[in-house]
Amino acid sequence: KNKDYKTAVSIWQSAAAKGEPEAQYALGVAYLNGLGVSRSLNQAIAWFRKAAQGDHPIAMFNLGAAYWEGRGVRQNYSRAVDWWQKSATLGEAAARYNLANCYLAGRGVEKDLDKARYWINLAVAQKHPGADKVALIIEQELKRSGISSGEFSTSHLAAGTAPTQGSW
Repeated sequence: KNKDYKTAVSIWQSAAAKGEPEAQYALGVAYLNGLGVSRSLNQAIAWFRKAAQGDHPIAMFNLGAAYWEGRGVRQNYSRAVDWWQKSATLGEAAARYNLANCYLAGRGVEKDLDKARYWINLAVAQKHPGADKVALIIEQELKRSGISSGEFSTSHLAAGTAPTQGSW
């Protein structure tokens, strides 16, 4: 809170070395933004990857964003979707929103309006900004395709948990 990032980085490095995902994520953010360390996209990605391997949902979201944009990694929409899927399953609202848009557009995955609706409805329930507008677009697409609300099934998808916010 006092913006003493050099001290914070020292504390996070110790915890991160012991495998603490929250500290690994915090180091990723520090390197991404140059807070207490020299800005390094490569280091940010490396720390986000370690945190993601420890099931940190926002780190997973950030890796997805990196792959989507090609920042620090080779652009790969399907890998972005893979990371967002993991993050969304753990409850990350921003990942659910992005995943819904991927299924709506058919980018990184095959277009699937049922899956788009499933993920956007979870993002809407978490009050993710703009999710309600995307939900309307998905419903319009479903009506045009002739799929009714009653035909939608969520049995093949994992239920979500508590929301968090992405930082990428």
